[in-house]
Amino acid sequence: MFNKQMKKVSLIIPYYNSAGFIRECLSSIFSQSYSNLEIIIINDGSDPEETAYIESLLSDDRIEYLKNEERQGVAFSRNKGLKSATGEYIFFLDSDDLISPYAIEVLVDNIQDYPAIFGTRKKLLRSSDFEPFSDLPDLKVKKVSVKKLFKGRSILNVLIDKEFLQQVNFKFYEGTEGYSDISGIIPFILSTDKLPQLNIKTYYKRVGVDPITKPSLIQRPIEERAREFIKMYLDMKIEYKESEEVLEYLDKLFLSYYRSSVIYIFRDYSYFDEFFNLLGTAIETFDVSLLSSQPSHIRKEFKYLKKRYKNKFHKALRFHIDFRELRNALKKSTRLKRYIFKKAFEFISKLPTNQKLIMFESFAGKQFSDNPRAIYQYLKDHNPEFKMYWSIDPRFRKEFSNQSVPIVERFSLKWLLLMARARFWVTNSRMPMWIPKPKNTIYLQTWHGTPLKRLAQDMKEVLMPGTTSEKYKKNFFKESRNWDYLVSPNRYSTEIFKRAFQFDKEIIESGYPRNDVFYSPKREKDIKAFKIKYGLSEDKKIILYAPTWRDNQYHKVGKYKMDLQLDLEKLRNELGDEYIIILRMHYLVAENFDLSVFKGFAFDFSKHDDIQDLCL
Repeated sequence: MFNKQMKKVSLIIPYYNSAGFIRECLSSIFSQSYSNLEIIIINDGSDPEETAYIESLLSDDRIEYLKNEERQGVAFSRNKGLKSATGEYIFFLDSDDLISPYAIEVLVDNIQDYPAIFGTRKKLLRSSDFEPFSDLPDLKVKKVSVKKLFKGRSILNVLIDKEFLQQVNFKFYEGTEGYSDISGIIPFILSTDKLPQLNIKTYYKRVGVDPITKPSLIQRPIEERAREFIKMYLDMKIEYKESEEVLEYLDKLFLSYYRSSVIYIFRDYSYFDEFFNLLGTAIETFDVSLLSSQPSHIRKEFKYLKKRYKNKFHKALRFHIDFRELRNALKKSTRLKRYIFKKAFEFISKLPTNQKLIMFESFAGKQFSDNPRAIYQYLKDHNPEFKMYWSIDPRFRKEFSNQSVPIVERFSLKWLLLMARARFWVTNSRMPMWIPKPKNTIYLQTWHGTPLKRLAQDMKEVLMPGTTSEKYKKNFFKESRNWDYLVSPNRYSTEIFKRAFQFDKEIIESGYPRNDVFYSPKREKDIKAFKIKYGLSEDKKIILYAPTWRDNQYHKVGKYKMDLQLDLEKLRNELGDEYIIILRMHYLVAENFDLSVFKGFAFDFSKHDDIQDLCL
């Protein structure tokens, strides 16, 4: 199919503590249709337990294994790999990314006499997004401007002629951890206007799935990345001070970075003085003629930074932030409502806190149940001086119709007034991300189960619809920063909660309040009354089937499905004389099961508000 010259290709892979993904990465390399490969892995000071798989492969003569005794960074590791590379072509790869089976072959076959060739890249949000093709799609090559090809500021997914790298004394900038790719891009900008690019997917870039415990370079705190970008920018301007083309390229990068990141850099005003000075220093070298096409507020901010007018810059920046928030809110009616609601919430929360007000919620307002219910009932009996409300989802109002509890609809005006001034929040699931916790409110998170499956930061990949692993884990981490206390049922759960929620405040290892019902002196009386109320046999034993949900089984966002993993017919034939079965699906599962043919044997209690009754 191809005119293969079988020149050697050196794949250079810096590796640092990504054992969870290196197997998939190397598997995609071992599956290449192009066989003349040199795989250079640079262990950048990884923990010993993270290197077992790689070191088990060292008998493979295609692999060259280099090791840094201490972590030196991606740039240092790539430079080290380059010194050892013996291939005619170089291809840089991150250790958690994948390449398609024909990637190297089609790149080599189409590079011709160019110094480099690009493939097409796709985001890898989860492993199932990888699309290895058995038959090569229709292949097309087009010439694209170098600056457009490198718009993402990445050297990945580029097959490079090693002879070119030697001619330009190619070396990655090692002055910072991030943004070192830019030093690798500049030689191409200086040498050529256009390079070829293939239309088929050759590279799958994994979006960091562990942004909290193992953040990628781009997932680190914005302050850390901003310091590095400014340092790189200033150092590169000194190195290339004689090249107008490179200086213009760097200034445009700086302008783009400023416009996309300035709001987030100054989000925490404790960093204001530091970054006001850093940006002011950077702008001293900036070509202000590039601002002619920029909005007036950007020109004004640059002017104040350059002249070091701190107060004027602060006011201009505040306007910039408020204007951008409002502009984004006006794009959709739902965003605008949320924007208005959030601003009102922030204003009301500055009013005096009601020290006797407690807001309760269970499963995002869907139920009157679980640990919040047990705490509510105890306080009602023993501390009647508290004013207590239940936050409910109005779609589930009927679930509360038989309960004599004061309710308030989620996101109503009354709810806003109560939540913003309450002394305590008590809930067993997460609050919406856009609700800011008032400074004087104490947030008690009770959670709702024993972690027999992976939670939050412990999940390798998040498969639920409408989110990504990165977004889910970031949001979960941000939410758990709001919790003041977390209830744990036992020591086993405590250790997992600390790790999975990255929670370092007080954990109340008291057992779950909801379980007090099992030790109530009215226990037997309550069981009998429940059986009579719901028409259950008092003589037969009860099997409760209450499975959890699976994040990869769903109809759409927020609507999960459950395949019933029970042979009810067989169970009835074997156990029907002695047992009955109660089904109780997780609150996220959308299925309704037709049990009419099993009348008298199987009962669906999925909509019963409190599972503790069923466990009892």
